[in-house]
Amino acid sequence: SADISDLKIMDNSLPPGLYGRASGGLSYDGKNYNGKLKISNFGIRTDKNLISSLSTEIIINNNRLKKENIPLKFFGNDCTVSIATLDSSFKKFYIFLQSRQIDLNKLDTAGPKSKGSYVAGIRLPVSISGKIAVNEVVYGAYKLHNTTVDYFAAGNIVRINRLNTSLLNGNVSGAGELMFSQNPPSARAALQFRNIKLNDIKFTDKNLKDRFFGVASGRANLNFKISENIADTLQGRIVFNITKGKVVNTGVQKGLIFFLADLRYKLKDLEFNKIYGNIDISGKDIKSNSFIFNSEDVRLSITGNVNTDLIATNMLMKLEFNNHFIKDIPRPAVAMLNKYSSGRWYVIPFKIRGNITDSKNIRIAK
Repeated sequence: SADISDLKIMDNSLPPGLYGRASGGLSYDGKNYNGKLKISNFGIRTDKNLISSLSTEIIINNNRLKKENIPLKFFGNDCTVSIATLDSSFKKFYIFLQSRQIDLNKLDTAGPKSKGSYVAGIRLPVSISGKIAVNEVVYGAYKLHNTTVDYFAAGNIVRINRLNTSLLNGNVSGAGELMFSQNPPSARAALQFRNIKLNDIKFTDKNLKDRFFGVASGRANLNFKISENIADTLQGRIVFNITKGKVVNTGVQKGLIFFLADLRYKLKDLEFNKIYGNIDISGKDIKSNSFIFNSEDVRLSITGNVNTDLIATNMLMKLEFNNHFIKDIPRPAVAMLNKYSSGRWYVIPFKIRGNITDSKNIRIAK
């Protein structure tokens, strides 16, 4: 019987954080491994218990092994894993992880002595390809259904060849990479999303709750650090379009109504055939390169910067509408809009500085 953590002394290429015990017999003739091993309470400990509670018996015959449905805990969640060699080199493995549910809100911590540097130190001495299949992933207030990941791992890189999941009644797919050469590790992802229902987004700010409706599709290219505050390290671009869009009584609309009181009932609930967005993300800062709301009679476009606290520093907004949009407002009110007339459209520029949910921070641009 031997302590698995002692293997690190014999082979420095093994990842740090290994623990557990192994017993049985294992022989190596310079080319092939043969033997029977009983593994008890095996795990990999980073700042979280990445893998724990794995106990099984494995038979190795001339560098080949195969074992299915081994129970373990992955970040404290009950899973099963199947493992097999892909050839006789004992350097290529296939690992298939399955779970009914993985709750990322309840990750099993490894204790106060772990500082997380283990994660950045991981460098695999073998290559692993495989698949992860989880019926339900819980993250924050959201649930991702039928998540599958095809991956390949070697050295300090894990490549996500394909990812598929269901979120907000829509679908998210894509690919990416996790890189463990730095501390904290970094990641990048190229994602596509389809048929995401905006009204299912669980906003915590009451000023945003039940304000946005529609079905969103688009793509995202993102880079981030794998750390406690992933959102603060996020960099990238999201491009999207929304069909059947509706915006209800937001701070922006209230600001418009303040200046265009005669259009109150038209501006309070705005429906759009299409909404187009192109935004850059840099940590807590969001830059709207273009945010365009289109319908037959009214258009709205927004550019500029806002942060995740919804504070705009220098946002410009343009409201456009035609005669049909204002056909039933009093004639004196129409006359007051003539100075904004441009052909068949009325074009009114605004600027936003401050919290975008507060109507007083919206002004007509001079």
